[in-house]
Amino acid sequence: MKYIRPFPASVPWRVTSDYSDHANRKPPSVEPGTDYGLNHGTPIIAIAPGTVTGVKSNSSGAMGRFVTLYHGNGHYSRVLHLSQTRVYVGQRVNQGDVVGLSGGSAWGREDGVGAHVHLSFWAGFHTREPV
Repeated sequence: MKYIRPFPASVPWRVTSDYSDHANRKPPSVEPGTDYGLNHGTPIIAIAPGTVTGVKSNSSGAMGRFVTLYHGNGHYSRVLHLSQTRVYVGQRVNQGDVVGLSGGSAWGREDGVGAHVHLSFWAGFHTREPV
């Protein structure tokens, strides 16, 4: 399966914290992944077809608003720190469908890290660098 970045190809972006930054922190991040700096409100899209298995629509906690997708074969992705979620649990999505909007909810708040999306990816029970 070919995965894409969690935002449209035409959107300006930058990596603000990569997978190794999260994995090698002391203590390591509980959810290693890659942070992409984006303008607030950028559409966040499904990196591959899948089923929505988790949605959190309030900004409390470290992860803030997020969407979790199951892509099959033990592969999951999650996008964190959204300003809005646009899907519901059980919904099937196609690659490129909008699942939310970028923001800075929770620890990614606009007065801290700034508007971005954090992408985590699992193959089986292990996180992987989503590149």
